Formats: sequence, structure tokens, C-alpha cells
Amino acid sequence: ILDRHEEAIACFDALIARYPDYATAHYNRASALSDLNRYEEALDGYDQFLRLTSENAAILNKRGNMQRGMGRHLDALASYEKAIGLDGGIPEIHLNRSAVLFALKQRDEALSSCDRALALNPNSGAAHLRRGITLAGLKRYREAVASYEQACRLEVDRAYLPGDLLHVRQQICDWSGLEDSFREILAGIDAGEKSTGPFSVLATPASPRQQRRCAELYVQDRIPPVATSVWTAGP
Repeated sequence: ILDRHEEAIACFDALIARYPDYATAHYNRASALSDLNRYEEALDGYDQFLRLTSENAAILNKRGNMQRGMGRHLDALASYEKAIGLDGGIPEIHLNRSAVLFALKQRDEALSSCDRALALNPNSGAAHLRRGITLAGLKRYREAVASYEQACRLEVDRAYLPGDLLHVRQQICDWSGLEDSFREILAGIDAGEKSTGPFSVLATPASPRQQRRCAELYVQDRIPPVATSVWTAGP
């Protein structure tokens, strides 16, 4: 709660040194490590927790999310599938499995997994959004439009969604509400919001200034800053 993660880790280290089989300490230590982006150590902590307890679908899902964030998609898929084997009734796990299958370019299977998530929770805006992304990847644009629109109706707060929806509409020459879409996207850029990506904005009447601002917002969002050092010739 106080974001004093290093101190928390030191406390958990002391506790684990005294009680090495204290599963909750391993779990809480892993969570603190995750908050510090120390993912390899966090994964080891979650594995220790799973070793000391009965296998837990929610923890396996969390483990899969971390592996996916690290780009270890096959490992993540294995975690999700193991979690589903333990409890197939958690829609978020099917949804996460869909995302990693999409990344692995197994898009038909990704769609099936997304549909399973929606069968478990038809009002999941995240699942409708994921379905739209997957359908667009399959070039099934008309169906993708319907899924994106449903995500919008459910007020999904997702970066670039207005631009993504405009893009798939343009693929099928659906010009309905075009001017309203342009206004929404450009107003979002002016307000510093991530309303579309820098390539999709080229299909709007954005000014050069707005195009540049859109690109700046995208870079700030997707590319972390790189630490730089000042070189000197010596003392």
C-alpha cells in the first residue's frame, strides 16, 4: 500500500530464511518483485508458491500474464492451459489465452478462446474488444466492426480504440458517422489522449501539427525512455 517494495522484500526474505516453506511469504515477495519489474525473480517466487500449495488457477493466470509481458508466449500459453485445466470457468484466463494465441499467429484458435470467454461473460467489454482485434487480424472486418462497436457501448477504456474502429470501417468502405469519428479522434489528440495511432491518423483530416502530436503520444506510450549519459573528455 505504501509502495515501499524494497523494504517489503527484505522483510519477506527474513521470513523465508526462517520459514522456507511459508507459501504466503513467497507469494507476497513475488508480488513485490513484480511491482519493481523484477520479473524473473517474481516468476521464481510464484513457482515456489505453487510448489508449496495445491495448484491454483488464479496464480497460474498471473504467472502467464507475466510470461506474456516478457515475450515468452509459449510459456504463457502453457500456464494458461494448465490454469484452464484446473478451472475452465474463469473468463479472464480464456481471454488471456486468446491474446497469446493471437501473438503466436494462431488466430482461428485465438477467436475460439475469445468466444469461450464471451460465453462465460457476455458483457465483458474486454472480450468484445479482443474479439474485434482478432477478427480484424483474420480480415473479417465487418464482424470486427460489430465487436469494436459493442466494446464502445460497454465503455471500454482502451488506447487507440476510436482509431481502430475507424480503420476497420474504412476497410469495408463503411462511411457512416465518418465526420463524427474524425472529430472524436482529432479532439482526443488535441486533448493529449491516445485516440488513434500514427499510421491510422493519416486517413483522417489531421493537420501536420496533430499528426506530429499523435506520433509523440504513441512514442511516449510504446517506447520507454532510454537513459543517457553525458560524455566528457576527462578531468
